Amino acid sequence: MIGPACVNNHNFLDKSLSIWDTFSHTRSEKILDRSNADVACDSYNLWETDVALAKALGIQFYRQSRSNKQPYLDPSSIFRRRGVRRTLEKHSIYAHPIFAKDGGWPPSIEQFVAKKSKKEGYKKSRLPAFTREEIEFIKGTYDFYGLNYYTARLASPIPPNMSVEMPGWLDGNLELGLVYKPDPKWKEGYAWLVSYPPGLRKQINWLVKQYGDMEIRIFENGYSTPDSVDVDSNRIDYLEDHLEQVLLSIHEDGHNVTAFTAWALMDNYEWSSGFKSRFGLAAVDFTDPKRKRTPRASFAFYAAVIASHSLDFY
Repeated sequence: MIGPACVNNHNFLDKSLSIWDTFSHTRSEKILDRSNADVACDSYNLWETDVALAKALGIQFYRQSRSNKQPYLDPSSIFRRRGVRRTLEKHSIYAHPIFAKDGGWPPSIEQFVAKKSKKEGYKKSRLPAFTREEIEFIKGTYDFYGLNYYTARLASPIPPNMSVEMPGWLDGNLELGLVYKPDPKWKEGYAWLVSYPPGLRKQINWLVKQYGDMEIRIFENGYSTPDSVDVDSNRIDYLEDHLEQVLLSIHEDGHNVTAFTAWALMDNYEWSSGFKSRFGLAAVDFTDPKRKRTPRASFAFYAAVIASHSLDFY
């Protein structure tokens, strides 16, 4: 956990302003609670407290980076499968040059951008092609694949009579002509998060099918609740159900998944949700200048999973 989410201290010494420092101060109306990340969890000053918290949890590593979250898009019909394929290929555009055996951009993406560029009046594609030397230089340069997984959506073509406005990136993609919606049967979480644990296993299967056998480390998986909710049972269910899918991926599918990271050790600044969305295994009192941390029930659950290396510890 790093930057605006947890550490920040944007006024510290000569640290320059980040995009989120500027955005949260100049466009506070875009933040759900109009908060900023000037202090966040104050992990910069409370690092000893956080190390003790991590030790009490029993974790074997603590992730300190952040990347874009992409949803798994679950296929359930022919047109959805086409939409899912296009969407997954779009989101794998930066993985393909490194992990794919042939390297370079995904062919479908090259064709898509070239066609769109021509329509827009460009003489050549806006997506620069890799040279053969660049392809050979880049492909295969990895140690493992880092995966974030939170939620899922069903992909379908945009209906002819539907408004073209897409409020958020989880609502659809105009360029691909797709609208994304959760299945009504899936368990709803807070805001955008809808729980679909099988999607994690399906995502891993898709990655291995695309890129071959490789080590996969899951770096983000977690459940959020509103700041007004104290009940933690849904977070425990979410983690248990997703860990079960990881075990199935390892023992039934034979995939090399070597790490799982629960997001997050503690509540933090969740971007446009501000402090309204709580992901932490430990609660943080953001009204307290000392940012008191209090382990939730899910903290004890996850500690038991780590200690027993099993979900069968009840």
